[in-house]
Amino acid sequence: VPPPPPTPPPTPTGLRATLIPGGPSVNGVAVKLVWNGPRGPWSFRVSRSANDTTHYMNIGTTQDTQFVDHGVHPGTSYNYYVKAFTQHGGESGRSNVVNILVIAPPRVQGTIRGTVIDDSTNAPIRGVSIQFFRTSNAWNCSPPVFTDSLGRYSALLDTGRYIIRANAMNWGTIHHYRPEYFDNCPEPSCATVVAVAESSVFVANFGLSRPTPPTFVYVSGSVKDTNNNPLRHARVSVIRTIQEMNFLASLGMVPGIGEEAVNLEGVGHTRGVVWNGYTDSLGNYRARVIANQSYIAMASKETFLPEYYNNKQTVETADVILVAHDTTGIDFSLAPRPIPNNSISGSVKDSAGTGVPSRIVLFPVRRGTPHPNAGRYGHTDSLGNFTLTGLEAGQYFVLALPFSHFAPSFYKANNCGVIRIQDADTVNVSGNVTGIDICVNGVRNDGLTLVRGTIRSAASGIIAGVRVVALDTEGGVVGIGITNSAGAYELNAVLPGAVSIVADRDGFASAEMSVTVNANVFSMENVNITMTPSTPTSVGEPGVVPQRFALDQNYPNPFNPSTTISYALSSPGIVTLKVFNVLGQEVATLVNGTVAAGTYDVVWSGKDNVGRSASSGVYMYKLHAVAGTTEFTQIKKMILLK
Repeated sequence: VPPPPPTPPPTPTGLRATLIPGGPSVNGVAVKLVWNGPRGPWSFRVSRSANDTTHYMNIGTTQDTQFVDHGVHPGTSYNYYVKAFTQHGGESGRSNVVNILVIAPPRVQGTIRGTVIDDSTNAPIRGVSIQFFRTSNAWNCSPPVFTDSLGRYSALLDTGRYIIRANAMNWGTIHHYRPEYFDNCPEPSCATVVAVAESSVFVANFGLSRPTPPTFVYVSGSVKDTNNNPLRHARVSVIRTIQEMNFLASLGMVPGIGEEAVNLEGVGHTRGVVWNGYTDSLGNYRARVIANQSYIAMASKETFLPEYYNNKQTVETADVILVAHDTTGIDFSLAPRPIPNNSISGSVKDSAGTGVPSRIVLFPVRRGTPHPNAGRYGHTDSLGNFTLTGLEAGQYFVLALPFSHFAPSFYKANNCGVIRIQDADTVNVSGNVTGIDICVNGVRNDGLTLVRGTIRSAASGIIAGVRVVALDTEGGVVGIGITNSAGAYELNAVLPGAVSIVADRDGFASAEMSVTVNANVFSMENVNITMTPSTPTSVGEPGVVPQRFALDQNYPNPFNPSTTISYALSSPGIVTLKVFNVLGQEVATLVNGTVAAGTYDVVWSGKDNVGRSASSGVYMYKLHAVAGTTEFTQIKKMILLK
């Protein structure tokens, strides 16, 4: 007998829309939506159409009964409706539809204009990006303008005080000019601050200098199969590092496109490729690159699995190669692509439904946690669509790593921007699985502060390949980075204010640190984080398999900012461990997947599923386990006291 369909939640009513000041919106205006609806174990999905009543798209989800849409444009008429939905497939009917015409508020403005020339030749430079950073307690980065064929630019800005930056570079292998702050300064700390008054005009000219002409060197090696046979016509690519791509994006650019965007065999759409070529009949290659820069290197070939240098499976763990001179021995050993008839496909999109080109990583679930080695790796196409074939049957976490401008995100049904693996859904791959669509959140590179630190394990060992995301108090992403082989990370262009820095990596429990970024402080060093392994405490040891299912009281309790929850399984099963508020609304998912028998410790950091800090109060945590014909459920209380 098939199970009954899920019970739909109540339909929201009384939806209304008002215009409010835009906050982070570059257009200075936003739409605030408020509706009526009882709280419960469901969320709300907001849909929007522009200038019509038929083409709606999902723009966000929330557990609250209000939502602010910052992505609106003056002069456009928008229609909205809201639905409630549950994680088990239940969905309400539509709320009433509201319409609102977005009208830009009156603005008091002045003008900054100028000319950009080449310092050595006095020739005008076309296409230079000019950025304006308003100096206040919360930096506001206005949209950039670009110089014309005569090197001229002009920008109409709200009144205030600004730091101005000029960026001129192409996407080949050479940066044509060094970025510069007004007036003739390489760093924001020494920039001249420009005041914009009502109807004023300020002239800010730039003379940009060319860097020292590059020295080229060669990187060489071989590509073989796992039986040590040379692979002819294998593709080898030398690629910009993740850190460099993030840095270039923080300058207002879209890095790695144009000639650097390549479709790699057996991999997919790839950005930031500074050299690519094929091996000869002996499996050898020789790449010409700029000296004294860092790169990552990949080899790929149809019917083989792609690989980064030094047997690394994904871009997160790829060895960064500093090339100071001719370098040999950058070799690859490619394994045959598996042949099981299982596949997974889907797309990566932003909250507005636009495709986002990304890397895709699959983490197999073993012993209830993601295994340290990724199960499979590939890329989307240029529109954000992906298909990975030849997969072993089993359960996987699915991660999207966009090339730039968006934060990493895991697959979780009906959710956007899930940055912690512990909050993600697992996907059971058996046959051809479709519809695995991942929503990613954009990164606001509106600040000027560089945040740096290292991430280590509890035993003081460095951890490479940790995804680092900075969140503001509303859960917005204000910086992204990844640790290198020394465990070091950098977050570029972070906004001032209270920021939570979240560190996440397969095989470790997610960790975070709260910091305050002060305005006009342009560098924060030694923002260090410690992570602990996420392995179970007693799986596989003789005599320690628990005799029963159990959920223990969290410790400490009350707690601030984090607490540990322990549970035990006498046999393997499908397990969820979730946190709810007193209204029954889901706050955080701590475990979701197949878990082996054993005793486990799970840390809750006091954050909800989108990274916001939970408020003080009483919370419930619920363990639900299904093992064969046995079903176990237990709920306990805990207190977050700030």
